[in-house]
Amino acid sequence: MKFRKAKEFEINIVMEMCEEIKKTYPLWDSEYPIIENFIESYEEGGLYVLEVDGAIVGSICLEAGISDSECLSLSRFMVKPSERKKGYGRLIFESIEKEVLKRGYKKID
Repeated sequence: MKFRKAKEFEINIVMEMCEEIKKTYPLWDSEYPIIENFIESYEEGGLYVLEVDGAIVGSICLEAGISDSECLSLSRFMVKPSERKKGYGRLIFESIEKEVLKRGYKKID
């Protein structure tokens, strides 16, 4: 298992996972999230993926807090539906805690 920054070609893999999740998650629809959201996160260095056995099974976006410079905001967290209930979500959030400290932030939003 490896939690890491996404590579550019993986934006499409993350978007495919997102489209799968949109089928069952009512708060995500045709207007959000869209590929431009993931591209922007990638370009800002904030698109992360969880890779297991060479496959992307989860993703999250990290963004500097807008109103609080000590805060790192999380968005678009997802685990591939077929990979849920395996502890991957917990692993992503444990990895995020380490990344927050590494970047010098004091809070997560």
